[in-house]
Amino acid sequence: MTWSVSWSWQAPSRVSAIESVNGHLCVAFGLELVLFNESNQIQWERSMPFKVHAICNADGRIGVLAAHAFYLLNTVDGSMVHEGRSCPGGFLQLLNRPGGGWVISGRDGNLHLFDANGVGIRRMHSGVVRRLIGWLDREHLLWQDASGV
Repeated sequence: MTWSVSWSWQAPSRVSAIESVNGHLCVAFGLELVLFNESNQIQWERSMPFKVHAICNADGRIGVLAAHAFYLLNTVDGSMVHEGRSCPGGFLQLLNRPGGGWVISGRDGNLHLFDANGVGIRRMHSGVVRRLIGWLDREHLLWQDASGV
């Protein structure tokens, strides 16, 4: 099997997060967030208030974690769906929820549930979450705690 590079791009600063978004590519570097379309052209570029450390997409929306905040953007034009949500200590990871919405692990040992528009639904104390792994179905979430369980 042979392969070759089909496209290349050099970010002006260190890439902090990257995510495939419905055939497009979302890249975070410095305080910038860029969405490349299927032709490898910049579809939109947005300056964020903080450095992005996690990106996740679902249902035409991009969930973004930057410093202590959670932001939700439209995939079409990069506009904000809401002004952002935050928690003490900030967030670690995010996953989209089956049926819409988001689950986010907080540095404070809580899991935060949001609806598809980024409105908070519930906060559950879980202890420190090492990594969100995924969903078994709409109601059962898997996560890994600090001891690896």
